[in-house]
Amino acid sequence: MQYIYFILRSCPKKGEFLEEILKLKKHEYFPVFRDNILTYLGDVSCPGYPKLGEMLGMGYERSYKEIETAFRPLIELLKKK
Repeated sequence: MQYIYFILRSCPKKGEFLEEILKLKKHEYFPVFRDNILTYLGDVSCPGYPKLGEMLGMGYERSYKEIETAFRPLIELLKKK
């Protein structure tokens, strides 16, 4: 999760990056990737938020906002199926 967070946070061309992720939709592991992201980071009540926030070493409010902002485009994309 931390690796994906840093990619999403610092990627200069997020749109292109997300398009590349969509190209992997037919890969056999894509459903597992999708389910893991949505299960752990689908919304702020998911278990990934406190775990990732702890790894980032930020306070509760700041880390949740940072994580939500970074993952929002990916989560919206994955929710569309």
